Amino acid sequence: RGLLAEDIPKVERDHIDLLLSYGMLQSSNFTGAEEAFSALTRSQIAETQIQGLLGLAETTRARGERERAKSYYTQVIQQSTDNAYKIQAHQELALIASEQGKTVEAQRHWQSIGTLVNLSDPENEQLRITMTSALIDLGQEEEALELCNTQTNGEILLSCALLYEESQPQRAEDIYQSILSSD
Repeated sequence: RGLLAEDIPKVERDHIDLLLSYGMLQSSNFTGAEEAFSALTRSQIAETQIQGLLGLAETTRARGERERAKSYYTQVIQQSTDNAYKIQAHQELALIASEQGKTVEAQRHWQSIGTLVNLSDPENEQLRITMTSALIDLGQEEEALELCNTQTNGEILLSCALLYEESQPQRAEDIYQSILSSD
C-alpha cells in the first residue's frame, strides 16, 4: 500500500492494484476483490479495463455466480482487441457451459477459439491438448478427431486412438505404435 502513496506512472499503479486485487481474491476476500477489480475496469488504460473484467469474472465464479461470470467473460470477448484475452474468456465460458451440461454452448466456445489461432502452430500445443480433451469429454468425436491429427502428447494420443478404434482401426493401431515407439 505504501507504493500507492508514491507518485508513480498510471500503468504501474494499475499493475499494483491488479496484484492487490488478485491477492484479495486468493484470500477469499470476495467483496474487496470485486470492489478492486471494478475500480480497474474504470482505468484509462484499455488493457487494465480488460484485466479488471477478467478479475470480476473470476471473483463471481469463485462465489458460484456463474451467470454473472459469463456476463463478464462475454464483455471481455466484445471489448478486447487482444486474442489472448478473448481465448481465455472463451475457454472459461466453455468450461462453465460444460459444468452446466450445455454441450452445444461449450462446443461453440471451443470452436470460437479455433478461429482465433492457428491450431497447427507448435506454440499452441497446450491449447490443442485442452481443446481435444474437452471435445472428447463433450462427446464431440468428429471435432476431436480433427484435432487428433495435430497431437503429439501421448495421453491425448491415447484418447485419440480410442476414438479411432471403431471407425478407423488402422489409424488407431498407427497411433498406438507411435506412442510405443516414442517411449
